[in-house]
Amino acid sequence: MDTVSLVFKCFEKKYRSELNIIPEPGRSIVVVVSVKGVIDNGGFHYFMERDLPEKTRHAETAESFRIIGQGEVALMIETACELVGDVRGLNYEQRKERLERYSEIIQKLDSDFYRWSDRIDAALELMVRNFCSVMATTMPNLRCNGRLVDRFRAL
Repeated sequence: MDTVSLVFKCFEKKYRSELNIIPEPGRSIVVVVSVKGVIDNGGFHYFMERDLPEKTRHAETAESFRIIGQGEVALMIETACELVGDVRGLNYEQRKERLERYSEIIQKLDSDFYRWSDRIDAALELMVRNFCSVMATTMPNLRCNGRLVDRFRAL
């Protein structure tokens, strides 16, 4: 398992309902890995259909992409969110109807996002390396799995 996945698993499992207590850039790493996984599996349509943890608005996830140096991807997310609007509180059918209205633009955003996938992965890896180099000292009480702690010390 790569370092990005280990960091994600540790924080996502332990702090899923309390993302705000994870220090940056750790919070952004969790958000980006989560959002990227959703979009990779079903595009922006699937991303906009889903509820996010902590009552996070979809547009708020764009900031996490900026934090890892992916401003272009942040703009894609903001574009989708501006088109569809805030979907919290809408039922599945209401969300689906809004998404179908903009399906051509959303498909273009999907294509653009998939072209950026390798860049997002590289940015995540760099951010995780930098983050891990300070993790062992800034969060000494972090309890996760031993492999992750060993990775923190090795980086």
